[in-house]
Amino acid sequence: MKKIFVLYLSLAVLCLSLAGCSGNSTKITDNESNSNPVTQEPQSGGRDNADMPVKNSSIENSTVAGNDLISVAPEPAQTVVYENVEIRRYEKAGGSHPAHPYIHNIRTNNTSITIVGYQRGMLAYDKDGQPLKIDWYTLDRNIDQTYYYLDDGYNIELLPGETDDGLGGWSLNYWGEDLAVEKIAYVIYCDKEITFEDGTVWTNPDFEEWLNTYEGKTIDVKILENYYPYVQTIVF
Repeated sequence: MKKIFVLYLSLAVLCLSLAGCSGNSTKITDNESNSNPVTQEPQSGGRDNADMPVKNSSIENSTVAGNDLISVAPEPAQTVVYENVEIRRYEKAGGSHPAHPYIHNIRTNNTSITIVGYQRGMLAYDKDGQPLKIDWYTLDRNIDQTYYYLDDGYNIELLPGETDDGLGGWSLNYWGEDLAVEKIAYVIYCDKEITFEDGTVWTNPDFEEWLNTYEGKTIDVKILENYYPYVQTIVF
């Protein structure tokens, strides 16, 4: 009877030992499987790096940088430019026309439409920047001398990209009686309106300010010397 009791006791101890080993083995296995994603270093190469999480801010920054690289340059401004305006002189009389001075201008149409007409303001100054009153329309002896003259030009054709630098210009002192013309050293132009072939009329929003600034005023010679090229930005 004593032997049987000892045998049962040994079997019980053996079963408890086996159960304890089995539990420890299961716990270690769980720890090993859970630890791998945390401690494993990412491998070099595109595939492993691509699987790593990316923050939204990184995606947004990349998108902004990409947009900067493909940004579209703005369209160039459309302009009408007076390259230069100066006093010249016909040295020889033409038929019944006496030799006389004239204003020659060089103008470029940097727009996409042909110019067919204009209204431009004209002012003259002596070598010291003093404003001059002159007879702008020389064929009429009865016209009063003025600082400012508005010239209307029609039936012209200045193509896109074309520069007008033809012979001749605006005649002055046709009859030889306007002594103030002989003092002219500088002439400045500014367009009030420009008419285009498609019927568009551009009205210069800065014209009145230009007139108030220059008409009848003494102007610094440096300003007059650097007046040209005079660029007018056209907004259709």
